[in-house]
Amino acid sequence: MKYICEIIWGIISAVPNHIETDTSLLSTLSAEDINVWKSNHFLIQEGILEIIAFDSGYTLVKFKDEKLSNTFKEYFQEQAMDLDQFNTKYIS
Repeated sequence: MKYICEIIWGIISAVPNHIETDTSLLSTLSAEDINVWKSNHFLIQEGILEIIAFDSGYTLVKFKDEKLSNTFKEYFQEQAMDLDQFNTKYIS
């Protein structure tokens, strides 16, 4: 069988194995937090990658690793818009 996965609303954060996170904070995270629209703000500060999905309309992908970010942008090209540019065009 073939499955198609769709994340409708949620936050996925990649945290290195050697870092212990405060799991009690997980229940307080929200994609509705206005800070998700800040390019250098991660909801889980220890995260190195953050994916935030909004009702299948938008998906934010943030990287702390510039090389990985550039690889992502090269692969997705026009579909990968810089968050600051997106904010200027659609939010501000």
